[in-house]
Amino acid sequence: QRRACCPRCQAEMVRWGKYHRTDVRLECGTPLEPLPVQRWRCLQHGTFSLLPPFIARYLRYVVSVVQVVLEELVEKSGRLDRLLEVVGPSADTGGRWVRHLLGPEQERWLFQLCPEAAKTSPPKNGPSPARSRILAAARACTVVLKISPNLYPLVLQRAFLSGLYRYPN
Repeated sequence: QRRACCPRCQAEMVRWGKYHRTDVRLECGTPLEPLPVQRWRCLQHGTFSLLPPFIARYLRYVVSVVQVVLEELVEKSGRLDRLLEVVGPSADTGGRWVRHLLGPEQERWLFQLCPEAAKTSPPKNGPSPARSRILAAARACTVVLKISPNLYPLVLQRAFLSGLYRYPN
């Protein structure tokens, strides 16, 4: 059995109850059944929840939806109405994801995490070249972190949360 380690100090953690994540939605906007999420406690750093890789903290849609919306808004058409298969997130939600996940602070965090990301080249013809560069950097970081390239929205969410007091690096 795998043991859980603290993400900050790598000390072994103990189980500390669980809760159900009830607000995760699919592409069509349909909510998933409540997902049980195990809470863990590090004696030095407090409690943590280890979420499944297809959901991110504070984002109400599965990671694949966030990925499709970001790519459409930043690298393709720049408009959500072009996405026929994704009807769940509103234009306001997509805009908020772009603003929160693809800002200059997130770009600095990504380049600090993996300097190799600065060498990536984004698509040249998208509606937002600066934000396309951040998407390309996040994809490059997934290679360095040895996680699936489809999970780059999780890297972007971590970059966003690193700027908040509650989630220091």
